Amino acid sequence: MENKPESEEQEQKQEQERRVVAECERLKALGTGKFKEKKYEEAIKYYDAAADVIYSADGDTSSDPTRLSYYVVCKSNAAQCCINLNDFEGAIGYASSAILKDPTNAKALYRRGTSFMATTRFDSAIDDLRSCIALTLDPGTKRDVEKELKNAINKCLNDSIIAGDLEKTKSLLEEGSDFSYRNQKGNSFLMLASQQGHLSI
Repeated sequence: MENKPESEEQEQKQEQERRVVAECERLKALGTGKFKEKKYEEAIKYYDAAADVIYSADGDTSSDPTRLSYYVVCKSNAAQCCINLNDFEGAIGYASSAILKDPTNAKALYRRGTSFMATTRFDSAIDDLRSCIALTLDPGTKRDVEKELKNAINKCLNDSIIAGDLEKTKSLLEEGSDFSYRNQKGNSFLMLASQQGHLSI
């Protein structure tokens, strides 16, 4: 059997790549259209299909920047759909898939962080929001993330005070918090916080 010239094989690979990317773009666009119509369940199906297509070709594509970008965006968009549906576990799953491929994707980190908040996993929320805020963000986005991070710290601080966890309370207070808590059970921790200048009783 006659081997094809290397240039012809390369051309065929490039054409296959163009077809894969075009199909992904088509499905992603359909998903975005459904998202704008607030048909989030349908949007998720298209985003899933687009993510599947982009990794359907033969060979190891895990390091291909174009495919990686499409995959991460589709999974992150699906996470936002889940958030809009109040399906926070689903959002965590989709955002985690995006973060697994791109640990520095700000949108995926933010969406998973806020979903952790919604499911009262405040420590995990703090980790994601800290990672997000460490990235280069525009001023408006940074303010939003800072607000959510402060809220997560406050919620976590509340839990640590109720649980009587002195070490965790001290650690969280060192983060800086506008937390205000008045409860007889928490008096000793309020005194500690007051002495450190973080809270007033």
